[in-house]
Order: sequence, then structure tokens, then C-alpha cells
Amino acid sequence: MTIPGNSTVVADMAGGTVRVRSNSDKDRFALLSMGFSANGDFMTKEVYDEEEKVSVIKELIAMGALFSSGREWSPEEVVEYLVERGVLDISSINVISWYSPDSYAVRSRRFAK
Repeated sequence: MTIPGNSTVVADMAGGTVRVRSNSDKDRFALLSMGFSANGDFMTKEVYDEEEKVSVIKELIAMGALFSSGREWSPEEVVEYLVERGVLDISSINVISWYSPDSYAVRSRRFAK
């Protein structure tokens, strides 16, 4: 799937591994410093508990990452779940939705406080 230029997209984070794609040199460097490692087209980081996952999510939000939408525990749904449970205190995230491999939309998703 095509991702916007100079961006980072969170592809999966439902389990114990956070997977992202990035075409931004600056973001890739930041991801490496966060403990991510290159794994083919993706960068991955193992997270061992919910607290660590929340910390990684906050860092990804701060760098302006796009969280993939979709079904079955997409990154957007994982963030929503953590916000609803009160373990992640954020006001919004950037979300990307694909209509085809080369067609996507980016939007801001706000959370009620």
C-alpha cells in the first residue's frame, strides 16, 4: 500500500509487536532510537506490557504518525480501546484509511475528555 510522502504509518499493534512503515529518514532515525528495528519493509518493536505500549503510542503521536483504520483491532481501534479504559490520555490521533492500494484518506480523530 502506498503511504503519504515523508510519513510514518502504524500498521499493527494489536499484539505484542508494534509494526510501522516509514518513508521519512527523520522518523526512521527516531524509531531506531525508540528501539524499533528494520524488518523488511516495516520497522518493529516488541512491547512487553500495556504500559510500554502506551508509552510507544505517545511517542508515535508526538512524531505525527498515522494510525491505520480498519477492522479487527486496527491501530485506531487499539488506541480507542486504551482511551476508553482510561490508560491513554490523549485528545486526538491522525488516522489513515485506504480505499485501494494507491488511494487513501487522512483525518484527525478526536477523543472526548
